[in-house]
Amino acid sequence: MESCTKDVVDHVTYLETHADLLFKLGRGKDAENDVWDLLERNPENKLYYELLYRVEAPGPGDVSVKYKTLQKCLNKFPSARLPKLLFLDLLEGDEFVSKAHEFLQHNLRRGVPTLFVQLKRFYNSPEKVASLESLYLTYRKNLDLHGTLGPISSARPTSKSEECIPEPPSTSLWLNYLLASHFNHIGQVQKALDIVSAELEINPTIVDLYVLKAEIYRDAGDVVTASRWMEEAQSLDTADRFINALCTKYMVQAQRLEDAEAMALKFTRGSSTAAAYLSEMQCMWFLIENALALRTMKRYGEALKLCHEIDRHYSAVLEDQLDFHSYCLRKGTLRAYVETVRLEDRLRDHPAYFNAASLAIEMYLFLHLNPLGEETETVDQPGSNMPSSELKKIRNKQRRAERRAEAEAQRSKADQERREQGQRSRQNADREAEADKPPEVEELDPKKLARPDDALSEAARFLQPLVEHSSSRIETHCLAYEIYERKEKWLLMLRSIRRGLILPGAVDHPWFNECTVRFLHRLTQLPKLTDKGGALVNEVLLEEVRSVFSIPAKSPLPDPLKYNEEFIQRNSKSFMHVFRGTLTKAIVDSEFATSHLKQLPSPSAEDLGEINWDVLFQALELLKRHAALRMAPVTDDLMEDFRAACAKRFPLAAVFLTPSEWEGLRKSVIEASYESALYGVYPQNTAAGDAERSNVVDNELTSGLKAVSLAEHSVVNGSSGGGAAVDSPPVNNAQPYKAKGGKRKKGAANKGKDPASAAAV
Repeated sequence: MESCTKDVVDHVTYLETHADLLFKLGRGKDAENDVWDLLERNPENKLYYELLYRVEAPGPGDVSVKYKTLQKCLNKFPSARLPKLLFLDLLEGDEFVSKAHEFLQHNLRRGVPTLFVQLKRFYNSPEKVASLESLYLTYRKNLDLHGTLGPISSARPTSKSEECIPEPPSTSLWLNYLLASHFNHIGQVQKALDIVSAELEINPTIVDLYVLKAEIYRDAGDVVTASRWMEEAQSLDTADRFINALCTKYMVQAQRLEDAEAMALKFTRGSSTAAAYLSEMQCMWFLIENALALRTMKRYGEALKLCHEIDRHYSAVLEDQLDFHSYCLRKGTLRAYVETVRLEDRLRDHPAYFNAASLAIEMYLFLHLNPLGEETETVDQPGSNMPSSELKKIRNKQRRAERRAEAEAQRSKADQERREQGQRSRQNADREAEADKPPEVEELDPKKLARPDDALSEAARFLQPLVEHSSSRIETHCLAYEIYERKEKWLLMLRSIRRGLILPGAVDHPWFNECTVRFLHRLTQLPKLTDKGGALVNEVLLEEVRSVFSIPAKSPLPDPLKYNEEFIQRNSKSFMHVFRGTLTKAIVDSEFATSHLKQLPSPSAEDLGEINWDVLFQALELLKRHAALRMAPVTDDLMEDFRAACAKRFPLAAVFLTPSEWEGLRKSVIEASYESALYGVYPQNTAAGDAERSNVVDNELTSGLKAVSLAEHSVVNGSSGGGAAVDSPPVNNAQPYKAKGGKRKKGAANKGKDPASAAAV
């Protein structure tokens, strides 16, 4: 390497490789020089600090050596952020409080919105979380009392008499932003909403506050209201691509598909629809989120179409992987080319493909037991109690969507035929050239996809790439077992169990435990199936089962109920483990299934560890899945009682609303989006605002904010004026956004204002 230093263009990679080789050769001093050169280039790379630890302390990690090393880094790179955070990682108690105080003061005064993201690394330690919260509240108290953050000692505020520099208003803003993020992260959603709502009254034009409020609602389980607040953020900054994409994602998750497509049109090109353009651009997250939403809306054909499109995108990438060969040879980017070729070998292990394939498999398993009729694409799952009028509206919408899709397909087909005809008229291709023409790709028809001839074969087609490339995921083997069990492929079922048991932690995975127990239960029925499977298969199967579970030749096979009970005992402090273990008992012990279902843990259980709304939502979805796949006698009453209990514990979580309540909330959000910031009128965050959803109440955290009223500091679209109270939301003279369904007369934004004042606004 040293002989060809001048010929190496990528000097950073050269230094990294050279330092690693020198360290392995025992030349630590020379390696240290290379590491310091790397840190001079980029002091925010954690890998370089780990290399420095290895060089200065070749033995086991010594905290004192790290302490001295980081002290050197802090002196050499005083403006770098990462060494300060790494240094705080090593500190405890009062030392941590003192250094954290310096770090927080510096970033709050600078107005760093990502401050909480940097501090999340300390939230694994309850002691550090308590220290940070004490610092936050101390700052808030000091600002309310005398307008300063105030120096502290052992996390205690100093007296007012000490000389402190008054803080600008922005410090209070970002402190409240930090406080709201903190309370949201530790699960105190109501406090977080109180703080951000009160701050929005003072600063109604700060985009980050709207984004934070949307994230709080999303983390609370109400993605519908979250999409509303994210839409407000997007309307205040229409050029931010991140907010545009995030707003689109929230709208899709809230099942506002038409609004999401309208939003996506703002950052797409071409004359086609936004969905078609993003699919052509292989925008995986958009396709997956739409597929999940369509599956939830029971539009299985359209959801499967998106899953097949994702599969085709990955196939196209694999077919085109050598297209860059000549380019890379000419440009000399051989290392990048080799890495790309290696990536192709594990391309279908990408999380996007895994999510799409597993979603398609789940839908095909459902369609295997619940085939659709000829006229409708949806099927009423157990637990769907929507009124007939609502179902009629949904079906009418689906028919209109199908007609639009058919018309669009016919137009595209006609355009394609005209182009092909023009090409044939211009070219006199011979038969050989015509024979070499690649076959046309079959167009995906949602109706046909939702009515497969063999749903299990289609599911197995999606499974095969996962088995080959994602064997390190326990979910892959669970999906394989689900398919092979329905196909009654005994040896393949055992292979799925055997491969899963190899993975670490598999025996304590709830889904894999259920598959294992179901397999052991089916083995008890094996003698009855000798005529079907054959004596030879049964003999090989039993021999392999004993090998997999390490059972002596003459010993009995594991008892399914006992095996499951041991799993529950090992994980008795986990709600999801106990819930699925109890549900598994209802599957294998069908005679007492009703009594087992009555023993399911309640959402209000306090002895099963920390339970959040997401865990309960997974449990509710599990009940629906087992009812739809007819695996356990789960009734509608059981699911409704469980849903009601979840809604009582987490009232902000919209995922626990009834279908009619969900639709009502969704419609109200859509109607509300036609007003306020979309037209340049900012939302009111008072009693008429979101108090009904958030139940905002005054407390010690918001009382200081309420002291600064809009009457004293009125803000009109970013400009401030003193003295006059704000009787109505500020308006914008810009042309209003013509949203679908919104009826707004021209000039309504400036109604009641004289031309001069309207122009000033």
